[in-house]
Amino acid sequence: MRRHRVDPAARLYYENGEKEKRLARGTKWFFASAREDGYWQRVILAVRHVAGGDYEDEAAVAVRSFTQLSSLLPGCMGVIYDGAFRGVHRDTLARLGLLVINKQHGSVKPRAYELLRFGRCRHDLWCDQGRIAERVLLDDGTSTLIPVPVTRFEHRQGRTKSRWYHVLLIPCRHGAHLAWRH
Repeated sequence: MRRHRVDPAARLYYENGEKEKRLARGTKWFFASAREDGYWQRVILAVRHVAGGDYEDEAAVAVRSFTQLSSLLPGCMGVIYDGAFRGVHRDTLARLGLLVINKQHGSVKPRAYELLRFGRCRHDLWCDQGRIAERVLLDDGTSTLIPVPVTRFEHRQGRTKSRWYHVLLIPCRHGAHLAWRH
């Protein structure tokens, strides 16, 4: 009789979200790290076990960890994370004053955002893959979404809210336009 080592926390879970679901077996971990300017200088800030079986559980563990870390790391400006975050997770961290950058979750479809009018021109803005894009009509009657360049980010801290704004540079044949969007 041979004994096999068994991890009691191992389970089946999915990797890569909605688009490329890939079944994996093992234990799922969250870790947060930071890097120094030098070579091979990474500091592990937090390690947490992800016990739940759903995709959203990873994001909940990450938000709790980043919330705790934000009070311990003065001067921390943001978080870079994978596609597990959705709007509710980004919003929670943005309210702490953190800029959140992550890959857009694969299940989100493009949607109309706003129609801007500047004098004699108009720009049809859409949300696509986590950023603002302009819907442009093509000669064959179809349309395409072209990402709008972001010139910079602006942080506005209020008494009860904190917001990050994208300063967009909307290209136009009549001259480029600046627009602030959150």
